[in-house]
Amino acid sequence: ALGLPWGVAGGAGFELASGVPVLHAGSDLDLILRTPDFFDRQHAARLVEQLASAVCRIDLQLQTPVGAVALREWAGPSRQVLLKAEDGARLVDNPWLAQAVAA
Repeated sequence: ALGLPWGVAGGAGFELASGVPVLHAGSDLDLILRTPDFFDRQHAARLVEQLASAVCRIDLQLQTPVGAVALREWAGPSRQVLLKAEDGARLVDNPWLAQAVAA
């Protein structure tokens, strides 16, 4: 729909990869959306609205060149968001810019 690569993570990803049943009726669906270029907050908010009508809760991570950030957090009102990167987690203003990472 967005023309961006995506994938399944979390319990559903584990179950798909291993064949071991771990999901249940209350399970959420963890997804990763690869966003190599800036994904503005208005688009993020619209995507959150669209995902709200799914039959289960969807937790989507935006994977940037620097790390990953939760879609819901990026769509929210906070100026800074939690970026999860290889070298740890930190608050940033823009999860697409390495120099935005606070030391």
